[in-house]
Amino acid sequence: MNNSLNMDVVVELASLGEDGDPGFIADLVDMFLEDAPRKIHGVLSALANQDFAEIKRHAHALKGVAGTLGAVVVESDCESLLVGSSQKHLGLCQKAATALQEHFAEAAQALRGFLGRSP
Repeated sequence: MNNSLNMDVVVELASLGEDGDPGFIADLVDMFLEDAPRKIHGVLSALANQDFAEIKRHAHALKGVAGTLGAVVVESDCESLLVGSSQKHLGLCQKAATALQEHFAEAAQALRGFLGRSP
């Protein structure tokens, strides 16, 4: 695995399934992998329009889910987007959005790997 995930959080979530059933974490991961790209697209669209309220809305929603799944670097990128959007700092938001795209890809790959899925 890489540094994109806090494995303690991932393992803890995996242990919450009944009798070692990976269904619980698999469902969470599937929702994250399905929803996060939409949130990231929302951030990028809002950036193009310099709509700081929308950047904040999408980043806030993504930050919560990323934190729950232990995707700490994605969570940090979202925090940077929240700070940048609050300050209406376009450059900071652009930098954080670029990093977010890369770090989401890494986290997604790591989560798939944890579940024994191909990238």
